Amino acid sequence: MVRTALVWVLIFVVCLACQSTLAYTIAFGRIRPDFVVLALFTFGMRHGVSPGIFVGFLVGLTQDLYAPSILGQYALAKTLTGFFSGIFNEKIIRTDPPVKAILLCVSFLIHDGVFLFSHTIIESGGPGSIFSELLFVSLPRTAYSLAFAGLFSLLFFLVKPTSSLK
Repeated sequence: MVRTALVWVLIFVVCLACQSTLAYTIAFGRIRPDFVVLALFTFGMRHGVSPGIFVGFLVGLTQDLYAPSILGQYALAKTLTGFFSGIFNEKIIRTDPPVKAILLCVSFLIHDGVFLFSHTIIESGGPGSIFSELLFVSLPRTAYSLAFAGLFSLLFFLVKPTSSLK
């Protein structure tokens, strides 16, 4: 159990580092993948609602403290994303890869919708800015991140740990 926790901590640290460095390098204008939401989605799918909420809050708070945004935006968005992905826990509900892709897209829209809604309330940009931002930035970012999710799932499938020796 401690080993699993350390592996997940390492995964989230690597994703946060990649989010702040690599994502800007491989971006297409304002469209860049979100590695942290990918990791959070995978974590929630594997471990359930309560761990997804807890880890989502901690990762979001870490991003809030690091990023120059309104304190609490990332924490709220990541907490709700962890909750949503935890509902579809693989131990309870068996999902196929196309369903996981749809759930990942919905997770991105939940994350970005909550983040943009809180940002719009503070800056009073109006609801029109939320919809245009979701349409022209969030949807392409979701598709771009979905391509990375496919690469990561292929990597995890190829490098699957073998069972213990008998």
